[in-house]
Amino acid sequence: MRKPDYNRRVVVTGVGVVSPVGNDKDTAWSNLVRGVSGLAEITVFDASPYEAKLAGEVKDFSASAWMDPKAARRSEKSMHFGVAAAKQALSDSGFEITDENRTDVGVVFGSGAGGQQMMIDNFTSLETRGPRTVAPTFIANALTDSTSGMIAIETGAIGHNVCIVSACATGTHNVGEGAEAKAGDHVVVHYTGWLTSGTVFDSSRENLATRPGVTGEPIEFSLENMSHFIDWQRSEPFQVIRGEGECAV
Repeated sequence: MRKPDYNRRVVVTGVGVVSPVGNDKDTAWSNLVRGVSGLAEITVFDASPYEAKLAGEVKDFSASAWMDPKAARRSEKSMHFGVAAAKQALSDSGFEITDENRTDVGVVFGSGAGGQQMMIDNFTSLETRGPRTVAPTFIANALTDSTSGMIAIETGAIGHNVCIVSACATGTHNVGEGAEAKAGDHVVVHYTGWLTSGTVFDSSRENLATRPGVTGEPIEFSLENMSHFIDWQRSEPFQVIRGEGECAV
C-alpha cells in the first residue's frame, strides 16, 4: 500500500449549497443547527397514488439567477443546482478565474444517478407524440457528467474535468480524486443529495424527487409504508427519504 503524503495539504476555501434547508451555506447551516427540517409532502407532482409521499424539495430557487437563461431552459434542475452551488463556492473562496489560470482550474463533479427527469420527459414525449418531438439537445444536457461540463462553461474552469459515478460512494470517491489532483491545480468536486468535495469547487448532484425514484426507493428498502408513520420533521436512522440539492466545495 502506498504511504500517505503528509507533506501535501488540501484546503477547502469556499462552500456552496442548494438544499431543502437553504439555498446558501449560511441559511442551510443555520437551519441545520436549529433542527429546521427540509422534509415535507411532495409538491412537484401528484404523489397521492404513491406509498412514499415525502421528500426534501429545494424551494424558492431561480436557475436564471445562476446561469444563462437559454441554457437553463434546455436543461433541468439537477444541472441548475450544480452550477449555482459551484458559483457560490467560487465566490465564497475569493478565488478569481482568469485567462491566465483557467487551464489550471479543474472540476471533479460526481453524481450517484444524475438528472433523470429530462430522460423521463423525452421518453414520454417519444412514446406519446412521436420521435420528432424529442428535444435535440436533451442528451447533451441529461448525461451524468453534463453538470461538470456546464460548470466549466459557466465559470471558465477549463482544466481537468471528470465525473465519478459510484452510487452512494460517489461523494467519497470525488473527494479522493480532488485531493489527488495535480499539485497546484484548483479542483471542483461537488455534492448533492448524498455526495462530495475538492479545492476551489467540489461537488456532486442529484434530482431524486422523481416518480420512479419515490416508487423504486421504498420498494428497494422495504419502506413502502414509511409515510404513514414517520414524523415528517425529522429523519430517523435507516429511514430513506428522497431529496434534491447540491453542495460544492
